[in-house]
This record gives sequence, C-alpha cells and structure tokens, in this order.
Amino acid sequence: MAPQPGRDKRQVRHLHGDGSPSAEKLMAGFALRTHREKMGVTLEHIARSLGCSASTLSRLETGRAPKKLDIERTLDAYQLNDATRRSHVVEMFTEAEAKGWLRPYKTAASNHALAQASFESMAQRMRVSDVSSIPGLLQTREYARAIIRLSLRHKPEDIERLVELRMERQRRWFESQKLIICVLDEALLMRLYGSPKVMRDQLDHLIALSQLPYVELHVAPRSQYDLPIWSSATIFDFPDKQVPDIVYVEELNTAFYMTHEEEVDERVKTFDHLLRMSFRADLSRARISDLRRHVPDRR
Repeated sequence: MAPQPGRDKRQVRHLHGDGSPSAEKLMAGFALRTHREKMGVTLEHIARSLGCSASTLSRLETGRAPKKLDIERTLDAYQLNDATRRSHVVEMFTEAEAKGWLRPYKTAASNHALAQASFESMAQRMRVSDVSSIPGLLQTREYARAIIRLSLRHKPEDIERLVELRMERQRRWFESQKLIICVLDEALLMRLYGSPKVMRDQLDHLIALSQLPYVELHVAPRSQYDLPIWSSATIFDFPDKQVPDIVYVEELNTAFYMTHEEEVDERVKTFDHLLRMSFRADLSRARISDLRRHVPDRR
C-alpha cells in the first residue's frame, strides 16, 4: 500500500515540554489529517498556502498545535467547509487552550501528567496494566501521597496539589461511570507503601471498587509462568473513533504515547493475553482480601 499524503511515520511520541498534547488537540488534529487525506492533499501543499513549514502542520495533526494558531485561517487552508465538522474542530482547539479544570494544577504537575488527565477526561474506556504501583485512579489519598513523596523531582509544597489532582481525576472518572479494566501484578499488591494502615486501607479500597459494575479488576498471579508483564501501560479508547486508540506509557520522570495502528494492536493483544492469564474478577477480589490479611503489623 502506498503511503498516504503527508502521513507522519513516527510511532512513539514523548510527552514533554509545552508541546505535549491534550486529548482535545489530538481530536482536532486527527480530524484535520483525516479530512486532508480524503482530499488527497499533502502537508506541503497546505503549508505553502499558510506560509509555514510542513513540520508545523505535522505537529498540528498529531496534537501538538503551536501556541499562536489562527484557527479559522488554518481551517480555510484545509478546506474544511462543513459547518458541523468545522465547529467541532474549533471547539476542540478552544477547549484545549482553556485547559478548564486542569489549570489550577499546571504549576505543580508535569506536562505528561496533565496530558494523561486530559486523555482520561475524553476517553470512553481504559484498559490498564501496572507493574510498579496501583494505578492512580484506584489509589486512596494516603497511598497516593506515599507514592508521590517518593519522587525526588516534586517540591514539598507541590505534593498536596498533586494528591488533589489525583483525587479530582478519580472523581471525574467514576462519576462518569465509564468502564475501566485493570490488571494488577500480584507482586505490586505485596509491595508496601506508607504504613500497614495505608496498605490495608488501599487493599480494602480495591475490594470495594471491584464490586462496581463499571470496574473490572483482575490480579495476575505471581505463581503463573510466562506472564507477559514487561511494563505498565494504559490503553485509551475514544468515542466514535474521534481519535485512534492511544497507548500511554509512563516512566520515572517522563511518558510517551503511541497511536500507530500496529503498535497499538500489539499492546492490545498483549493486554488481552495477560487478562486471559489473570484471575477472574471474583477470584481476584478473594486474592486481594487474602493479601490484606497478611500485611505486616509493623514497618
């Protein structure tokens, strides 16, 4: 198959600096790219009409819109004349610039943390596997505080704001009752943070969450051979495929995301394989309860 006009061939994009995307920018950029490719027009052709570089438009189409963007002139260059679709793209760019509820956390949180929160706000489903700590959306306040304190890059005065950001992310996600499917490595549930009380409360919280109809919680048993657990990853699914599925991978002080179909498909297949090898929901709940009983009484 011949490459499509102006297709960005990069498969992995790191989230850092002011160019980190939001879900809104990704949706707007994807809409522009889809429209351009349907017309059979290259990035270079549109760039000439706007007097900018093709690389600038490539960043725009992959969710990293420049700060100074003449939206209406850009949409004219893309010949996006359908009033409904044009209004949708304008709305996405406007919401991305406003940053809304994330604005109070901007000085404390990293750009990749803000991007992750944006992905969560727009996604319709999440599939999560984690090997380092319990995922942020499932953490208690005290467990979250203990985890955040471990990072050497956070200033002491920012810790509470980051905890609040995590709690707000949880509130928004669970109020929406969108589905989250999570596979937890049993070994990470045995890793102790904070204090015995913090750990018991956290495991109790997981048990309670696992009984909600929109939470699927599975434990990958440490006794199982050949589990495909190599790294933590979150797969975001968006409504009506306004954006391709996104795989988000967080590391120590950075993160990256993938949208390329083959890369995403490989991660999805790995997640599905891990899910099949994990305990079903009721047995996972029983295993977490058993682990709770064996939390040491002292640090």
